[in-house]
Amino acid sequence: MLLRRVSRRLIFLLGGAALAAAATIAAGWRLGQRHQTPQQWTHRVSGGSMCPTLWGEHYVLNCPNCNIVLRVDASPTSTLFQSTATKLKCWHCGEFYKRPSGPAAAGNLIVIDPEKSPKRSELVALHREGQLSVKRIFGLPGDMVDVAIDENTPGRLTCNSQLLPTDATMIPIDRDALRDPSRWQGGSAWSRTERSWKIQLTSNDDVALSSAGVYESGQNFAGRNVGEEAWLRYHHRSVHDGNQPSAIFDDCPSNPILVRAMYPVSQAIVSMQVTCSAPIKLYAASLTETELLLGTHELAIPMAADDIAIAVSAIVVAANGESVEVTIRNLAIDRAIEYRLRPGDETACYPIQLAEDEYFVLGDNVPISIDSRDYGPISGEDIVGVVTLIRE
Repeated sequence: MLLRRVSRRLIFLLGGAALAAAATIAAGWRLGQRHQTPQQWTHRVSGGSMCPTLWGEHYVLNCPNCNIVLRVDASPTSTLFQSTATKLKCWHCGEFYKRPSGPAAAGNLIVIDPEKSPKRSELVALHREGQLSVKRIFGLPGDMVDVAIDENTPGRLTCNSQLLPTDATMIPIDRDALRDPSRWQGGSAWSRTERSWKIQLTSNDDVALSSAGVYESGQNFAGRNVGEEAWLRYHHRSVHDGNQPSAIFDDCPSNPILVRAMYPVSQAIVSMQVTCSAPIKLYAASLTETELLLGTHELAIPMAADDIAIAVSAIVVAANGESVEVTIRNLAIDRAIEYRLRPGDETACYPIQLAEDEYFVLGDNVPISIDSRDYGPISGEDIVGVVTLIRE
C-alpha cells in the first residue's frame, strides 16, 4: 500500500497549464473523431514514471570514481537529500555520489501532436481523471495482452505473444571504458591497455589462433572451431552485494531509493568500436558472425544476458606474414526495458483481449508507473495525442 501511494505521487504529471490545455483539446477532439484541426502543444515534463525515456525535474550527479552520470527524479530526492546520512551508490562502480548542489535540472520539453494516430510502442499523452500523463502504447485495439509463462521471465507482459521491442530506450549495464579493472576477461591472446582490448591474429583459416579449445560444445560456427584463447567474455558483478558475481537483473538506476524485488534480464545489447588492420570475422556467443573489412566499425549485437562473449578470427593471411591487429574500444552493455507485472499486481484478468477502441498503456519506469496494470485498458477518447521529445 505504501509503494502504491508513493507511485501515485510520482505519476508523470505535466503541470496545471498542461492540464488546462489537455482539457481544451479533449473537449474538441477525440481519436478518430476530429471536429477541428488543433495545433501541437508543447509542455515541460514533471515526475518520474517515464524515466529514463523522459525526465521531469531531476538532479544530475557525477560519480567521483568512474565519472558515470546518474539522473534521479527530483521529487523523491529533494526530500531524500535533506538527511545528511543518506547517500546514493553508483550503479556502475559502487562509489557514493556527492550530494547535489544547486537547483534541479528542468524537465524534458515535449510536443503533443493530436493529429497523429498512435502506433504500438509510441508515446502518447493521456487525459484521465483530471490529469495529463504520458505512457507508451503496449497494445492496440484487437491485440491480446497476456503474461508470459516462462520461469526465466516471470511476469513479462506480451502483446500477441510477442515482447514489445523498445530499442530506442536502453538502460546501461556496463561501460568498460570507465572501469578498471574490467569485468571482461580475455583468453590468452587478448591484452588490455588504456581500457581497450587488443589481439593479434596470424591465421587464415577462420580458426582464431588455434582450435585447441572451443567456446562451448557444439558452438563451432559453420564447422570452424574458434579457439578458447580468442574469446572475450563478460562477467557481471553486483555493486549492491559487495561486487559478488551475479546475474544481470532489471535494476533501474533512476530509482536509487526504491527497494523492490528484481528479476534476471533475458537479453542485452553489446556495442563496441572495432578497428582491424585486415578483414576479420567477429563472433558472438549468440552464434552470430559478422565480417568486417579493414578499418573502424561501430557494432551493436544482441546477446543472451547470461552468455555475453565475443571472439575474432582473421580471414586472409596478412601481407608478408604479418599478423592482423584488432582493437576493440568502448565496450558497452545495455538492456532494453522489460515490461512486466509487479509483485502484488492482479494476474487473474489476463489474457486481456482489447476491444475496438481500447489501448493498453505502460510507463517506462516499470517499477513505479501507474498505468494499465492498475486501471486496465484505456479508451481512445483518453488519448490526447502522440508525444515527441524535443532535443535541447
